[in-house]
Amino acid sequence: MVTRSARADGEFHFTIDVSGWTDRDFAEIDLGADQPVLVTGLEWDVTLTASDGAWLSDGWFGLGSPGEPAQIYLIPGVSDNFSGTQNYAGVVKFSDVGLSNVDLPTGVVFFQFLSFGWNIVVKEQSFVTLQYDIVPSPGALVLLAGAAAIVARGRRIGR
Repeated sequence: MVTRSARADGEFHFTIDVSGWTDRDFAEIDLGADQPVLVTGLEWDVTLTASDGAWLSDGWFGLGSPGEPAQIYLIPGVSDNFSGTQNYAGVVKFSDVGLSNVDLPTGVVFFQFLSFGWNIVVKEQSFVTLQYDIVPSPGALVLLAGAAAIVARGRRIGR
């Protein structure tokens, strides 16, 4: 299950259901309909289970462009060097913590779960939400600038 929404400020949100994911499960999602996208933040509510010698800190999510190394890693259990089941939730706006936005020139994101441990599972009711902006193409910007010039000219001549 995935959901997409837009806020009044123009920021988009895309939620990925990661329930049941294990090592190397992934999603490749077109966020921008062939337009460049900047992922500006992440929100997560995930429950991990690590067993048989695996640690909760061994599981992480990576995101970036398809075919490229991940640009950002989310490690929910970063300091939990033990086995068990734990829920992790949070929100991060990359610019608030000094990180660069994730640039997706094709608008497609590659999102993957990886683990050092072989026995880590993302439990049911686990979700990750990508916060992103669509970058207008140069042609759309020229069109927008042209429309603004026509409106401004029309106001000057009293239309």
